[in-house]
Amino acid sequence: MKKIISAILCSVLLIACMYHVSPFREAARTVSVSAVFPSVLNITDYVVLQGTTAEQGRQNLYAKGPARVSAVYAQAGDTVSEGQPLLQLVPLEPADQSAGVLYDEVESAVSQIRPETASAGQDALSDELAAIVSSAIVGAVRQESQDGSQPYCLYSPMDGTVMSLNCTEGQEVSGILPCASVSDLTNLAVKAQATENTIARIAEGMDCLVTVDALARGQELSGTIESIMPYGRQTGTLIQPGDIKTDVWIHLPNDNGLLRPGYSAQVKVEVNQKKGALVVPYDCVTQDDTRQEYVMVVSVGRAVRHDVATGYELEEGIEVTAGVEPDSMLIRNPENIRHGDRVLIHTGGSHDNT
Repeated sequence: MKKIISAILCSVLLIACMYHVSPFREAARTVSVSAVFPSVLNITDYVVLQGTTAEQGRQNLYAKGPARVSAVYAQAGDTVSEGQPLLQLVPLEPADQSAGVLYDEVESAVSQIRPETASAGQDALSDELAAIVSSAIVGAVRQESQDGSQPYCLYSPMDGTVMSLNCTEGQEVSGILPCASVSDLTNLAVKAQATENTIARIAEGMDCLVTVDALARGQELSGTIESIMPYGRQTGTLIQPGDIKTDVWIHLPNDNGLLRPGYSAQVKVEVNQKKGALVVPYDCVTQDDTRQEYVMVVSVGRAVRHDVATGYELEEGIEVTAGVEPDSMLIRNPENIRHGDRVLIHTGGSHDNT
């Protein structure tokens, strides 16, 4: 009998020791956790572009040839009407055509610009230089015959605003560069840049929301993508190239006249909308050693691992596209929770919704 009792005691002790070190004992532990349910949200995905407000349809006014400015009737910033005189000029005699030197200088400068240089630097300075060269080319091509020495006026071609006045009374002009320019500021555009990663996601005709730093904070204006240039260009400088970007033009009505060219602008283009997406707090999702993302779901009082796939990253949390149901109770900070652990859900945290 003693032998039987001793054998039973040894078996009990052996079983107790085995249980103490077995994984079943670990699986049977009880852990206090905080848990939440997924949020069901409608997600709107945007592409965000940076740019500046710009004129559309600026018209330059050129002298018919070498001339002297005899009168100035407007200043930069003035609001003018179509047909309103801006300048009066008197043609120069052939012997006085000193402006021919300017023509030679501009022609030489244009001929020396290399194609790779013209497409390299894309900062504001290079854009200004490109605009000057372009205006000079137009002026050189459109030189008109002069009518003796009779004075003539340059008139505003539209209702608009005088954007530049590049001469003063008594000054001699060549007819190569514009004397003045007028633009209709009731219709502006935003010239923005799209990177190689975003250009494929936008298209002409898409609606967008524009925020301009110079206006009241939070005010959004409605715009439309008017055109996308059919090429990319290198940004940065000749010494340090930047990203490849494509110019995007967004039409922006300006009926109230609050906008002006040159303001910084941010453009949000809606590219996708997903309804009924499941979004969970970031601290509900973790990874194992293989970088597989997973969550711990409370099921019948125990922690159960669910491998998941994730999507959009939002301020509210991260979208889970697979592995979670709307009624799944998810454990927060599951890094130290084991599959099979008994869980005790506490409601002391302000973020709990259980």
